[in-house]
Amino acid sequence: MAPSLAPTEGKTNSTPKAPDSQDPGIVKVRQPRPLPITVVDKKGLFCIGLDERDFQVLEDKIPQQIETFSDDVGQSLPSTVAVLMDTSSSTLGKLKFEQESAMNFIQLVVRPRKE
Repeated sequence: MAPSLAPTEGKTNSTPKAPDSQDPGIVKVRQPRPLPITVVDKKGLFCIGLDERDFQVLEDKIPQQIETFSDDVGQSLPSTVAVLMDTSSSTLGKLKFEQESAMNFIQLVVRPRKE
């Protein structure tokens, strides 16, 4: 899973902060920043079903509000994957390993279509 803690695309709203105590004429503006993350388990598999309540964002040990949250795993665009394998005589002893590795890769990347 690759949740993204980020402002909505195209959103440019800024939140003014209180004036600086040293110079009351200065107003600090806080820009939302994207914080892309990936969560995996001990086996390296994506953790699914997480939402913003499962995360805490700290800046200088101060909790920050998560303004937007999206789980990009379910929103991936369709793609085409081709796996090319060297089957020449120089790899004869390694062909089974290559085939298993290719299948593991495909099973990791490909998800069933949601119809």
